[in-house]
Amino acid sequence: MNEILKVILSLSFSGSLLMIILFLLRPVLKERLSRQWQYYIWLIVIARLMLPFTSEPSLIGTLQEKFTVMSGQQNDSDDIPFIGSPIYGQNRAENERMEPVKASVRARTALVTIWGNLWLVWFVTMFLLFIRKITVYQDFVTYIRAGSMEVGDISLLEQFGKLVEKSKVKAGVELYTNSLISSPLLLGFFHPCIVLPSADLSSADFEYTVLHELTHFKRGDMFYKWLVQSAVCAHWFNPLVYLMSREISRACELSCDENVIKPLNPEERRAYGDTLLNALGAGGSYKASLASVTLSESKERLKERLDAIMKFKKTSRFTAAVSFVLAVVLSFGATFMGAYAASDTYAASGTYATSETHAASDVKGTVVIDLSSNGRTSITQSSSFEAESGQILTLEITSSIKGAVDLFLFSPSNEEQRITFGGSDETKTVHLSEGRWAYNCTGFFDSGEISIVGTLSFAQPEKTNLD
Repeated sequence: MNEILKVILSLSFSGSLLMIILFLLRPVLKERLSRQWQYYIWLIVIARLMLPFTSEPSLIGTLQEKFTVMSGQQNDSDDIPFIGSPIYGQNRAENERMEPVKASVRARTALVTIWGNLWLVWFVTMFLLFIRKITVYQDFVTYIRAGSMEVGDISLLEQFGKLVEKSKVKAGVELYTNSLISSPLLLGFFHPCIVLPSADLSSADFEYTVLHELTHFKRGDMFYKWLVQSAVCAHWFNPLVYLMSREISRACELSCDENVIKPLNPEERRAYGDTLLNALGAGGSYKASLASVTLSESKERLKERLDAIMKFKKTSRFTAAVSFVLAVVLSFGATFMGAYAASDTYAASGTYATSETHAASDVKGTVVIDLSSNGRTSITQSSSFEAESGQILTLEITSSIKGAVDLFLFSPSNEEQRITFGGSDETKTVHLSEGRWAYNCTGFFDSGEISIVGTLSFAQPEKTNLD
């Protein structure tokens, strides 16, 4: 299950790179590309955050490979103290010399155990955050609907029907008023409901308010916002996703304004700007939910929206071409950044498998120990693996060394077994109990080569009882 957390972290890293790029490009592209492009381009980032697709090669794959090599080199370093070849328990001095190794392996096992359970912390936090957002939204909708009154003015309903037809919205849209809300808003995914602070609006204000909310529904902005909230919950540990959420919310209103004013003349655009001004503070003080869409959100954003309305220009063919090219480049960039992909051998054992011993992954079962001297006259490595009840560890040793190599196995209850290998090929098996096992392999010899491959399986091969 810890592989899930590695995938999430890799997605978060790739998504963060894309977010940083878009944040850096924002001052340059703000007045040059359409607001629609600046709104929907974030879908590429969300796809990168949520979907574990990758290319070959990829940035994450390259970093993963380098990290794997570094981990293997670190595990094969000479930092682990030499234990020697005498049989364990022969004398007290030998026991004392083994204590540092045992302490090191146990500390490593504890860290691995903690790391192995971090995915549960991530999942529980994500689940609780998502449930909380759903609950808050449901409470908000229930509260708004409970205090809402259906509009009964025939002339307003006729105008409303014409606007729905003009917007080519096929779903049945309801119109209500609620004096508690601070701004007009849209509720509902499949059965939309537009709620106004008051029905006492001028004909122009009513028209532009309804067109704005119908545009939100027609574009599926409610689904977009919940997609963003899903990404925020999945990457709750990444501060950049909260900045992304705010940026998408800002771009949503700007792009909606752009969509509404596109067919309007300059005079009508000014009238639309007046509607935004009139909507600010026209109702009560009850703020919209995080996943609802409103006409006017804050004074800080209102100035930016009015400025964008006054500077609006229709998109030229050149700008459209540049927008397309940038979107394609960002899409390829998102694909190239990639995501974590566990290799069969490395994921199983947590150690680096050398090129000489990759063939061991073809052995029936799961490879959890994969060691080789690789031309050196020493082998020192430690790691751990997870075993299930009833599994057997089969050790395949290919050796031509002059000397001895010791493999220490530490059970989940910290009981220890010592296996000594000499200069001959052999196969040994160990019955395992359920839980996390640790091992430490240490040996110095005069010459020769040795490789040790340990495979987990439920089979019943011929075995040597080591108990």
